[in-house]
Amino acid sequence: MIPDIIDTHSHFYPRWYLDMLGRRSEIPRVVNDGAGERFVIFPGERGRPIDQAYWDLDSKLAFMDRLGISRTVL
Repeated sequence: MIPDIIDTHSHFYPRWYLDMLGRRSEIPRVVNDGAGERFVIFPGERGRPIDQAYWDLDSKLAFMDRLGISRTVL
């Protein structure tokens, strides 16, 4: 029997919240570098790429399926 894989550090944000972060000039903020959105948390960093799995439930579930994750902690 394969044990459940549980992601204990996951992120899921309402799209309106990410849009609000995109209007900020200070961190935390979301920037679009032309190649996609990035979540900037720390000073001097480029940011972490974010995609639809950060705000769309079906995309999040598809991401989890691809990686064999059965549950996630938000």
